[in-house]
Amino acid sequence: MAEQIEKKVVDLLVDNAENDAADAVVQAAAGLAEKAAEGIVNAVKGPIEEAIEAPVAGEEKESKEESKEESKEESKGESKGESKEDFKEESKEAAPATEEKPAAESKAETKEEPKTEEPAAPAKPKEPVTDAEAPILKQVEFYFSDQNLPTDKFLWKAVHSNDGWVPIHTIASFKRMQQFANPEAEDPLAVIVSALRKSPSLLEVSEDGTKVKRVKALQAPDDKSKDEANARTVYAKGFLPEDKVPTKDTPASELGAPLTREEELALQIEIEKFFEGYGKIVQVRLRRRTEQQNRFKGSVFAEFEKLEDATKFLALDPKPTFQGRELKTMSKPAYCEMKKAELGFTDGANGKRGPRKFNGFKDNESRKRGNDDDDNGDNKRQRGNPRRGRGGRGRGRGGRGRGGRD
Repeated sequence: MAEQIEKKVVDLLVDNAENDAADAVVQAAAGLAEKAAEGIVNAVKGPIEEAIEAPVAGEEKESKEESKEESKEESKGESKGESKEDFKEESKEAAPATEEKPAAESKAETKEEPKTEEPAAPAKPKEPVTDAEAPILKQVEFYFSDQNLPTDKFLWKAVHSNDGWVPIHTIASFKRMQQFANPEAEDPLAVIVSALRKSPSLLEVSEDGTKVKRVKALQAPDDKSKDEANARTVYAKGFLPEDKVPTKDTPASELGAPLTREEELALQIEIEKFFEGYGKIVQVRLRRRTEQQNRFKGSVFAEFEKLEDATKFLALDPKPTFQGRELKTMSKPAYCEMKKAELGFTDGANGKRGPRKFNGFKDNESRKRGNDDDDNGDNKRQRGNPRRGRGGRGRGRGGRGRGGRD
């Protein structure tokens, strides 16, 4: 009996020990698992929190910039505060015993004055034109004027051959200019050069004083400007005695010798002065009969600068006289209508005309068309028949047979 009881006690102890050991093992395993879980959590927790709290790229930059700006402002504020306080302390110690200036005045003194550009030096005024230079400048400005230059074939081509520059010695060789040169002077053309340098706006003289050019660009006149110029232009006849007026039926032998160059020049100057007594004149054109040695016909076209002066001249009663002869006067448009009626012309009709007058603008256009035609012709010959070459002499650009009305 006692042995049985002892055995049961031993068994119970063994069972309890085994249970205690199992519990200890379980508890140890649980402790290890808990520590392992805490380690895993701690290992993962940091990156996860950083990933959650981290902003996007733009926001991160802005936050960094804001933080930098805030730090700068704080540092500036601190430095300004320190510098202001230091400055105040130093100024108090260094300032002499004088009255303090108001704050506004001190700010005005410290403020920098705005920089202003110095204005360009005004152009040196031209010297006044002398009495000896006035007729020179007037004549040369007429040569280069809108009215004359396009109709003067020689001068037009001279202007377009050297970028607008014309030698002054060429201008001085013109009939109206020869009287102004001084062949006995060291520089015969000095007075002409001096006069041209004083042109207000139309002409320019080269630095070496050897060439002159027109400054203002020349534009082809439109129909309106042509009509306005014609309205300001008067026709006047009677500047020669009747027996000296050449007609198409008058034999040259009955007219006697034509006027010499000097006589005709003196007469033209006298006619110009006559018209200048009635208003400012743009130009006076002596009309000539080309079939009779280009003789002066005794009539002119005079263009006034103002329409009212032309109107007053035509309204004169009695008619104006020249060298004791009463002049026949009318407007240029009225004269043209009268001649059309005499010759039986109608609007748009073609009739017999004298030699075509030179027109610089039309000459340029025809030259341009001729160059284009030449280029097109060469291309056509090369495409159509490459054996023909450049062709013979032919009629070229039209030659003399191209007639027609202007």
